[in-house]
Amino acid sequence: MPDPKIQLVLFLGVFFLTVSAGFYAVSLRNLVHAALFLILTFACLGGVFILLNADFLGAVQLLVYVGAVAVLVLFAVMLTRNVSLPGAVTPAAGTGLAGVVLALVVFTCMAASIFADPLAGTGPAVPVMVRDRVNAHSFEPTTAGFSRALIEGHAVAFQIAGLLLTAALMSAILLAQDFRKKQPGSPADPRTGTH
Repeated sequence: MPDPKIQLVLFLGVFFLTVSAGFYAVSLRNLVHAALFLILTFACLGGVFILLNADFLGAVQLLVYVGAVAVLVLFAVMLTRNVSLPGAVTPAAGTGLAGVVLALVVFTCMAASIFADPLAGTGPAVPVMVRDRVNAHSFEPTTAGFSRALIEGHAVAFQIAGLLLTAALMSAILLAQDFRKKQPGSPADPRTGTH
């Protein structure tokens, strides 16, 4: 385990980079730049998880959010909006104040849950496994334990969820094709020459 001072400096550096990238993601007017800063924010959050010894969550954050969701958002923005216009995004009036109020409410709730005393019954109880790991300072990788816990008892549920997601994706494609065919003025199908 590295020196705690080095760990603290790394954590604070990644934390401030995350906050800065998140600020730029919500404040930039150019949608492509905002999406790129959103990708950076997601990647930094994965780094925060890894520095907090939650390597499984960090890997999921990087694979799912950076690798899939953020890239999908970036392509959707680039394909659907005219991002070259300087005023392409105009926030509605009063959203800045509402955002600040909402951020303060979320911050207050999170701070109250973090600083609550779990023994007095005013906050969430710390799981025994987490408390024992912190007390023993044994920060071994958690990925093997997570995978065993998920696959050994829930393999059938994972397979059913995969089948449901595949069926939902195929249904969405079929519905989109039917909707496109019913739209007036839709382009002709190049294979049949019909609408």
